[in-house]
Amino acid sequence: MFSFFSSKKTSSSSSTGALAGATEIDGLPLSTDPCTSCADPCADGHAALPASLARKIEEGPLLHTMKPHARHLFVCAGSGSSWPEKIEPEALSAAKRRSPSDPPTLTGALLGTAFNHRRHAGSGLGSPPATMISAIDRDPSPESASDLVEDVVACVQSEVVLMPEFVVVRSLRGEDAPKLLDAWPGSLSAAGDPAAAADKLKAVGLDAVPAAEDAIVFVCNHTKRDKRCGVAGPLLIDEFRTVIAEMGLEDKVKVHGVSHIGGHKYAGNVIVYAKSLGAPGASVSRGVWYGRVKTCHVQPIVKATILEGKVFGELLRGASGGAHSQKAW
Repeated sequence: MFSFFSSKKTSSSSSTGALAGATEIDGLPLSTDPCTSCADPCADGHAALPASLARKIEEGPLLHTMKPHARHLFVCAGSGSSWPEKIEPEALSAAKRRSPSDPPTLTGALLGTAFNHRRHAGSGLGSPPATMISAIDRDPSPESASDLVEDVVACVQSEVVLMPEFVVVRSLRGEDAPKLLDAWPGSLSAAGDPAAAADKLKAVGLDAVPAAEDAIVFVCNHTKRDKRCGVAGPLLIDEFRTVIAEMGLEDKVKVHGVSHIGGHKYAGNVIVYAKSLGAPGASVSRGVWYGRVKTCHVQPIVKATILEGKVFGELLRGASGGAHSQKAW
């Protein structure tokens, strides 16, 4: 995870205790029991973490352990097994080392621009939304293989995905990073209408299009950062893709591995953006963060969260766009 926000943690109580008797949390309706009472090991044969890693998954409160932010940018480059342990310092260092005659590296330019936004906000020159920047791996479909960008640190151009707008910016160049981050706050007013959000970015010369999917799932699989997510992530990604295919949702739901988002001790870590998660009366998508997700939870998450817009309190770390999501900078 690369992000620019305060590291101050929000106090919380036990997720299940805090939600006892509740029917919703932060404006999202609650569902119950995402297979939390099943046998251990799972009697249905779901893949599980080795016992040596499972012992390192921390118990305790999950609610409000999500990193606060208002918007999330995903750079399509590299993979969970190839990303360096800490992408942010390496990307910023690569940006500083480049020759003036070389094109700007994309990730370094995005991070540098976000840092400048943070500095300006601190000096009273405006307060852009709190931004998270993460790497995601590429969809493994054959038609995307030719577009694969291998190195998230060195790449000068790649596709980026913008949430909560459900917008894809194709072939974004490092030199256009300031243009994107300067224009992006204006597109937030169109969240819930991806076409309108894309049009706002097209107006400043960016190749922006609405994402085709109704939901996108991001699963932390950042191997070099922490082995817990490095092992749990691929298991969950495989299970999500299997369930999505079995339910005939391949054209509506996409799954990506994502770099460190914080909280490896809560592996598996999953972020779900789904258009079904909009606030009542407004189709503004929100990102639901789940922790301690197991493969047996995947089908209930697809059915309840992606298709019905309900969340599981037992797994909930937080939701972007809610009361605790924008306390940043």
